[in-house]
Amino acid sequence: MTNKNENIVYINRWAIGLILFGLLCIAQFIYIYQLKVSHNVNAIGIAVLPLLFGLFYLITGVGLKMKTKWSYYSFKLALVLIFPLLPIGTLLSLHGFKRLKDDNLKEMFC
Repeated sequence: MTNKNENIVYINRWAIGLILFGLLCIAQFIYIYQLKVSHNVNAIGIAVLPLLFGLFYLITGVGLKMKTKWSYYSFKLALVLIFPLLPIGTLLSLHGFKRLKDDNLKEMFC
């Protein structure tokens, strides 16, 4: 069991990581979109996927920084989404779920 200050630091680190990952996904969308436009390829559907993930992670990270109630549930969804990214995503996700369960971080968001 950790104290409240350590939990706040833990959540802030996740928030910053999710914000940066969201911005990276949005930058990837812009790069893919520019490649497709420069090569006159009309398949934009695949380029939209990083944009959607990027916006989701960005909004989740901002919600974690503001400690809103919905951000707790979107954080759990983000952990589920990064779980299949072997091996790093799996380890991060398992560690995140363990901290959520052990430290009862839900109380910080209500």
